[in-house]
Amino acid sequence: MLNSNFNKDRLKEARMYRGLSLEELGEALGVSKQMISKFEQDLAVPNAEQLFLLVQKLSFPKSFFYTKDVFNYSRGNPYFRALMSVSKREKVRQLMKVENIASLRDFIELEIEFPKVSLPDLSNFGEGVEEKALRLREVWELGERPINNMLELLEEKGIVVTELRVSDESVDAFSQRISLNKGDSSATYYVVVLGSNKKSFYRRQFDAAHELAHLLLHESIDDIEELNNVEFKAMEREADKFAGSLLLPAKEFKMDVSVSPTNLAYYKELKSKWKVSIGAMVVRARQLDVINGEEYQSLFKAMSRKGWRKEEPLDALTPLVSASAFKEGLDLLFEEGLYTSESFLRDFSAYSGRYLNYSEIEKLLNLEEGYFSKYIVGNSKLVSLKHKV
Repeated sequence: MLNSNFNKDRLKEARMYRGLSLEELGEALGVSKQMISKFEQDLAVPNAEQLFLLVQKLSFPKSFFYTKDVFNYSRGNPYFRALMSVSKREKVRQLMKVENIASLRDFIELEIEFPKVSLPDLSNFGEGVEEKALRLREVWELGERPINNMLELLEEKGIVVTELRVSDESVDAFSQRISLNKGDSSATYYVVVLGSNKKSFYRRQFDAAHELAHLLLHESIDDIEELNNVEFKAMEREADKFAGSLLLPAKEFKMDVSVSPTNLAYYKELKSKWKVSIGAMVVRARQLDVINGEEYQSLFKAMSRKGWRKEEPLDALTPLVSASAFKEGLDLLFEEGLYTSESFLRDFSAYSGRYLNYSEIEKLLNLEEGYFSKYIVGNSKLVSLKHKV
């Protein structure tokens, strides 16, 4: 809600969102870190020049610093692949982005019908991960066929998927459940964020399945931040095994891989069919006892000699896929004339209390740079076809 008073909480939020320390922001404004701290504690208010510099340095519009959230946000566990090594600052800034992603989804859903969330309760289907993955395939009617596009599957099941540029190389994917609450109404979203640093289609398949595993299997953990290193690694192994079991169902994959289980050239053929990395298939072959421990080690040593641990065959030839639901929804809003870029930004800001700029939304939703410029009023084309087909 827009008001006349500078919101100290917004300043701290923006600083952390950009990954800046008090000292780093102070240097940009030409003041001490103590003064920035005073701004954030409401002990002082930035003057006009300092406010201008804040807008420039933090890349948030001026109105952002004079607003409050419309929603209260409640969150599930944050699932980072490298939770123990990711800095607290990096975790905080990435999870703040999840709030904006969920707010944008909620606003777009006012006009667009996205698929409903379909995440079955797997707690009553055996103790083993294998059984749970098989049950999910049954519920989602996947049979035992390969999953050609894991991102598309997640979006079809109502999961919010996007991609972010991350500064920390250890953050290659993360996920979180988040609820937006306002009065008596609430909406819950399951958000999967893929890092733009992962350039292999096949590894992204596994990352997406891994994050799905967390959302299905680990929401009952009271506080993931309290897990010790051993417990965290056990949880990650369980998510990996679920991902492997889902992508490479036991019966059909075992029949395939058993034809020539120690032949790397044959795994390359299987990779085209199953849309999973060779490394993941070797691990799965070991889990299914198609190969023994010695054969498993030998295959990975051979992969290392060939340089396949860094880049496998087909990786460079297979286009990377991205989530598409956000872009499809926005395209429809603009093409049907429900919004211009200006009215979309204005109405979203009023709806959520989150004043963002076009560039920030493009990054959050993995849209091409300049996406909103196509729908700004007054951006008329200088030329047109003489004869329309």
